[in-house]
Amino acid sequence: MIFKDQFLLVQRLDGKLRKQGTPVGLSQERTATLRQLVSASDGSVAVAFYFDQSLRAVALRCGATTPPPLGPGQCPEKSAVSPLDDGCKESVCYAVIRFDYKSLGLKGYAIVGAPYQPTDAAAAKLAAEAAFKTYGQYLSDPLNLSLSPLQAGLYPAYVAAGDFGGYCMIGADSGVAVSAGGIVWAGRGQYWVPSSWMPIDVLSCGPSAATAHESYSAAGVCTSSNNTPGSPYAAKDALNLALRLNLTAYYAGRGPFSVHAMLYTPTIGHCDPDVAEFVVILSQRRQ
Repeated sequence: MIFKDQFLLVQRLDGKLRKQGTPVGLSQERTATLRQLVSASDGSVAVAFYFDQSLRAVALRCGATTPPPLGPGQCPEKSAVSPLDDGCKESVCYAVIRFDYKSLGLKGYAIVGAPYQPTDAAAAKLAAEAAFKTYGQYLSDPLNLSLSPLQAGLYPAYVAAGDFGGYCMIGADSGVAVSAGGIVWAGRGQYWVPSSWMPIDVLSCGPSAATAHESYSAAGVCTSSNNTPGSPYAAKDALNLALRLNLTAYYAGRGPFSVHAMLYTPTIGHCDPDVAEFVVILSQRRQ
C-alpha cells in the first residue's frame, strides 16, 4: 500500500529491467506519480512504473516486516572510495546535497557551475532579490529580505514567511543562486534551485572525512506537533557525513573547498519534521 507523502524502499532497475541497484526511495520528488504495478502470478516479482520527470521502473521488495528507516546506512560505507567526478566544467563549482532531517538519509544531489565573478554583500542581495522575484511568484512586494554575513563561501538570504517565504544561497565566487526554496505557512514549499536532482546510487562513504578549507553549520530545529524534537541530528551531522562522500573526495582532490550545512524547513506555523531536510553545499573555485 502506498500512502501519501511516504517513500518506499525499493531497488532501482536499469531501463531494460535487468540490473538491480542499491535500495533507494521510490522517488526523489514528492510530486512523482505511480502509473502501474505489475507482478508475477506467483507474487515473486513486483515492478512499479512511475513518472518522475521521465518514466521509471523499480522492483518492489515486499515483505511482512517494516523496512528500516533511511539513515546513515543509506550512504554505503566502503573501506576505500574512488573520487566521484562531478562533471563540472565551469571555473566555480557547487555540489548541493540533500539529507533527510529525521534519519540523515541521502535524498539526492545536484551540481551547479558558474563563471568566476567575485560578489560582495550588496551584489549578493541584488542577486537574491532577482532569484526571489523569478521563483517566488507568491511572495509579497516589496520583499522583506534579510541577508546574512558570508558563511563558508555563501551569502544566505531569507524572506520571512507571512503566507509565503523562502531561502536563497548566493555564491560569493559567482553571484549565482546555488540553492533556493520556498517556505509556506501551514503548507509546504519546494526547491526552486536546483530544479532537478541526481540519484543517490552513485554516492558512497569512505571511512575518513575530507578536510574543508572552511565550514559552517547553521543552527535550526524542527519540532513535532507535540513539541518534541523531530530528529536526533543537527546540520553539523549532515556536514560530517557529507565530508565522507566520494563526491567530496573529488573536491578535496581538486584543491581547497568550503562546505556549508543548513536546515531547510519548507513549512512554517506548524513545522513538519517529515518534510524538513538538511542541505549541504560544497563550494570550490577551479582554475
